Amino acid sequence: MTISFSDYFYPIKEGELSSLKRPIEINLEGDLRPAVDITVIPTEDQPAEDLVFTWTALFYNEKMLKIKLEFLNPEFISQVDPNQIFVQIWDSSLFVRKSDSLPIPSKTNLSEDLPLMANPALAAAAKAIGGVAGSSGQGFQALAFLMTFCTSYGANFILG
Repeated sequence: MTISFSDYFYPIKEGELSSLKRPIEINLEGDLRPAVDITVIPTEDQPAEDLVFTWTALFYNEKMLKIKLEFLNPEFISQVDPNQIFVQIWDSSLFVRKSDSLPIPSKTNLSEDLPLMANPALAAAAKAIGGVAGSSGQGFQALAFLMTFCTSYGANFILG
């Protein structure tokens, strides 16, 4: 997933990318959330086990943030109805514009439908022989869609 910014932001150095996942307090009760929280919303009657994934920040420069999403079972993503990916930024200090040194608002979020990740027939065949279905072929083609981040700072998000 690539998040492209319409403005220039102060980048995070490669060795500090883990700060995107560090827990921060989000309220007075001491509840903790990752600085950048990424979730996939299940469709009706879809078990949460179908949506298990991990993510890793690959790089963050002044114009983009690249995140690698790895689904345990990509063949279950957006099979009948589209699943939605939801990104919520709890620590706005990680996203500060160079032009005026202002961070984006805390609790900024976006969501977008996820495309089909793997062909179900190919996934079943791969599992039958001990392989794994992945986001290749039609999956990569379907991942090229645009999300607009509706904040006063106008960042643009592209999944890919």
